[in-house]
Amino acid sequence: MQVVYERCCGLDVHKKVVVACLIVLATDGQRHKKIRTFGTMTQDLLALLDWLGEAGCTHVALESTGVYWRPIFNILEGEMTVLLVNAAHIKAVPGRKTDIQDAEWIADLLQHGLLRPSFIPPAPQRELRELTRYRRSLVADCARVINRFQKVLEDTNLKLASVVTDVTGVSARAILRAYLSGEETDPWELANLARGSLRGKQVQLAQAMVGEVKEHHRFLLLQQMALIEILEKQIAEFDQKIAEWIGQDEEEQETNQPPSLWASGKISNEYKKRLLRSLISRVIATRTAADRIELKIVWISGHYSVTQVIPPIYRQADVSNYQQLVSRLDELTSQGITDPEIAAQLTAEGFHTARQLVVTVGTIHRLRKDHGQVSSLHRHRKVDRIDGFWTLPGLTRELGVGQNWLYQRIYRGELTAPDVERLPNYRVYLIRNDPDLLARLKAEAEASRRYDTTRRQSHS
Repeated sequence: MQVVYERCCGLDVHKKVVVACLIVLATDGQRHKKIRTFGTMTQDLLALLDWLGEAGCTHVALESTGVYWRPIFNILEGEMTVLLVNAAHIKAVPGRKTDIQDAEWIADLLQHGLLRPSFIPPAPQRELRELTRYRRSLVADCARVINRFQKVLEDTNLKLASVVTDVTGVSARAILRAYLSGEETDPWELANLARGSLRGKQVQLAQAMVGEVKEHHRFLLLQQMALIEILEKQIAEFDQKIAEWIGQDEEEQETNQPPSLWASGKISNEYKKRLLRSLISRVIATRTAADRIELKIVWISGHYSVTQVIPPIYRQADVSNYQQLVSRLDELTSQGITDPEIAAQLTAEGFHTARQLVVTVGTIHRLRKDHGQVSSLHRHRKVDRIDGFWTLPGLTRELGVGQNWLYQRIYRGELTAPDVERLPNYRVYLIRNDPDLLARLKAEAEASRRYDTTRRQSHS
């Protein structure tokens, strides 16, 4: 079966532990699995993120287990692609009995592209949704308390709900608060507390406020009224917060700038692709050069954008700035800097290879081979003397010894500055061209040869 993701991980999430199975596809085609168990504390989840990052993991899949997946998703989101999978899609597999087997099974399905991720909205939208959902739960809680409140009123035979539309309105609260606190018990005086249109119903209000209220009724009604006020205050605070949140998005739209969440790094690349597909009507591609494609993106609004992309091509010589690349390479080589530094400099100047957007050291070597260029390192190795110095290969040829013979004397400190210099950018030694030094080295080389000859004869 085809492998879609070379480095991926499956997570089996629980309340207190997370079992992770990391699968890495080696260059020889073998799959290597690593199993680790982490806690669900923040520091444990950060350790999980570090472990996956060090392994180069690109995709992570986990089951949507209650709400336990959310802290893990929040930490891994933005660092790698996270797939939240419906547990019903992968649970009907016989033989999965342990957490480790669950994690391995999820990782295997993910590696072969067999998992369908659930839609997860971007972080700002999730945050706004949490606010609205909690507000909805507060409204539902408040409605339940009001129902209980009306039930207690019916138990006391206070028929206020039969006269007023809302028992938690301003007039009804004023009447009930005065009655329950003991400030006023006369039904007609209580009816005078009505406001607005209810003042025309004072007779009905006076009749409704005649009932049998016991002490426990009074306690229940006062507690329920206090709870209703608390819930209404919280709902008002949530309304203000949600209005501020929505107002921030409207300000971003008025400035005609991309939403901050797009550039915040909180949206996964996969979600960005999905969003772009829903906004783009069509794309017109025109190849303007061998390594240049002009894209005209037509949006669903009718507007369009024009951009350029650099596709991979087969031959390096077909790159549009190929001759400039070769000339610039020759200039940098003549300055004596190393090949990695040349590659970094060429990449910074905007050059690229046929299949990558960067210049690599391997490309530099191939260009030199194609154009007969010689690097400073190879130039020093091919000549015997440079500016009053022997190169190490040249001196070994002059002395008739191997290069190790000279290296040993340099490493043991028998040859030191100023007799020996080392090029700053290369591991190349230069030995001073001095007649006395050369005579001494020749004498030592001859003594070494005689010693070697005598030793071989003694062994034979």
